[in-house]
Amino acid sequence: FMLRWFWWRINAWSEITAMVASLVFFVIVGCFVQTYQYRMAIVAGLTVVTWLLVTFLTRPESKETLLAFYRKVRPGGPGWGPMAELAPEVDRDQHLGMSIVAALVAGAIVYLTLPGVGLIIFGRYGQAALCMGAAAVCAVVLYFLMKRIGWKQMVE
Repeated sequence: FMLRWFWWRINAWSEITAMVASLVFFVIVGCFVQTYQYRMAIVAGLTVVTWLLVTFLTRPESKETLLAFYRKVRPGGPGWGPMAELAPEVDRDQHLGMSIVAALVAGAIVYLTLPGVGLIIFGRYGQAALCMGAAAVCAVVLYFLMKRIGWKQMVE
């Protein structure tokens, strides 16, 4: 779902297909593959192939919609090249790499905080402290990444 921010060609059908296909493939593959890691890899691979097929078999959003999105969000990276050519006046985001790292760090905050809270509930305070401490470190890293990227511009 985040790939829509990186590639102009992804549309609503791509996103819906990814959601439905992942569920369907999870159920089907789960009947035949018992090893969790293999099951997840197969489901992910099949889902990617499926949403890519749907992406290329359906129409993209209208140029007006894509240009409006591009002008407002200013996404960087090569995936928005065709829109960049149509809107040369747009000052594109030049921090794609740092933005990806920031998204991963933000995800890490969530995936460290959730088990941290669960561990507190179950009285496993040492492990909870590790999770919550790591989430706090990620939050500090995210703060500095966002400051460097220019978070004040994103709020405006």
